[in-house]
Amino acid sequence: MKPRTALVLASLWVLGACAGPGVADAERVYVIEEVLGDDEVFVINGQEYEAWTNCLGWEEGDRVAFVDDRHLPSHTSDVLLNLRTRERCEVSYH
Repeated sequence: MKPRTALVLASLWVLGACAGPGVADAERVYVIEEVLGDDEVFVINGQEYEAWTNCLGWEEGDRVAFVDDRHLPSHTSDVLLNLRTRERCEVSYH
């Protein structure tokens, strides 16, 4: 089983139990791999995302979901939902 598939399967219960409205599907749930600076840059799935809004308290290991369709290649920003804190953060690709 591919690591991403395992992560998606392991996260299915999160989506049903606490993600709530705005999370489209389990394939867009990831883990914060690294937090850089003062909660300003997050490494998710190997990609750096710079916070546009206040994302204080987001930690390595937190599960996040992309809750906006702007993650498509033609866009440079997205909105993340932290499944632990239930807070949203607008980010840009760094």
